[in-house]
Amino acid sequence: MMVNGPILCADDESYNLGILRMALKEHHSLVFARSGRETLLAVAKHRPAFCPRNTRKYLITGKVRCPYAA
Repeated sequence: MMVNGPILCADDESYNLGILRMALKEHHSLVFARSGRETLLAVAKHRPAFCPRNTRKYLITGKVRCPYAA
């Protein structure tokens, strides 16, 4: 997968961030956030191309959230 910006990995669990790091670090530039506030700051600063997330945790859907990260 070719992306123009970093992948933003956001989770409050260090273990989950570690799994993402191990799976993606070889082929992608990564940015990490551990809270909602850090995530929003990282989006503004790094303009990530992709942000994998746990959809069961939140009430907002990806279709609604994507315009804010663009």
